[in-house]
Amino acid sequence: MSNGNDNTSGQGQGKGSRGKVYALAGITGIFLVACVIGTAFYSYSNGDNTSSEDGQTSTSTKVVQDICQTTDYQETCINSLSGAGKASNTNELIRKGFQVAMDQIREAISKSSVVKDLTKDPMAKQAVDVCEALLNSSIDDLQMSFERLGSFDMTRLGQYTADLHVWLSGAYTFQESCIDAFENTTGDAGEKMKDILRTSRELTSNALAMVTEMSSIVGSLNISRIGRRLMDDGVHPRNGGLPDWVVKKVGRKLLAATPRNVNPDAVVAKDGSGQYRTIGDALKTVPPKNAKTFVIYVKAGVYAEKVLVDKKMTNVMMIGDGPKKTIVTGSQNFVDGIQTSATGTFSK
Repeated sequence: MSNGNDNTSGQGQGKGSRGKVYALAGITGIFLVACVIGTAFYSYSNGDNTSSEDGQTSTSTKVVQDICQTTDYQETCINSLSGAGKASNTNELIRKGFQVAMDQIREAISKSSVVKDLTKDPMAKQAVDVCEALLNSSIDDLQMSFERLGSFDMTRLGQYTADLHVWLSGAYTFQESCIDAFENTTGDAGEKMKDILRTSRELTSNALAMVTEMSSIVGSLNISRIGRRLMDDGVHPRNGGLPDWVVKKVGRKLLAATPRNVNPDAVVAKDGSGQYRTIGDALKTVPPKNAKTFVIYVKAGVYAEKVLVDKKMTNVMMIGDGPKKTIVTGSQNFVDGIQTSATGTFSK
């Protein structure tokens, strides 16, 4: 298995280095991404070169109103963009929009902490932790999106709208996962979290509606053919069932490596014959934001541990002595008082 912002453990590409479904939790930020892209597109297609502040403000206001007409929650749509302020150009509007989004996410995290402090149910407290993790990841994802869209390129609009569809679908899924985490808990923590996320859920619906509308406009103007990335995962038999981007990132030789022909960066052995006795200890040696593939060889044995490969541990690859020799078992279950999202033996 391998980890990086190009995660190879069943995780796709998109969204910059990851391209994943992970503009998480249906957060305001993604809604604003869709809006500011729509604003840029509107200004471009109408040849709007107004330089005065009043002209820019008027245009931005009209664009927001026009975009929000396509949504189910129009009032929420307009209110969420009020923090974008007066922008002298599209790039400034984008920057302000992203900042407002991240500020709102931080506010949601703060409110969720209050919910955690008030609840007495241990499972509800864990559920809040799940939600906080999703929100923090949303800030990271929004920042990556901001960096990618900072230099807006109209010739890539088709690719942007396609990516937004993917991200927003994931955003909705993770938002629902946050709420689902409160099932079978006591007290009103779940209802409070639903209330905190009410606007976020409306914004998710709005964003999907806007991106759909944007895609329709792009298609009608034939812009979608300019620079659009094919939605092909690039999986070919010659790659052993792996996407092309994985092969290019890691290399065919390393993907075909065995313990005998690879020089690992760390060796794990339960019997003490390696550098580390646990996988967790080996992972601690991975440099933050590692640029090259970091190979961890896990020798034969049964490792009773939960392995967490966090988002700072990039380009990590693990090899073992075979599925019946190198065994990792976390043995954590919901019935033992562990949230389902935290029961995975390997998680990120």
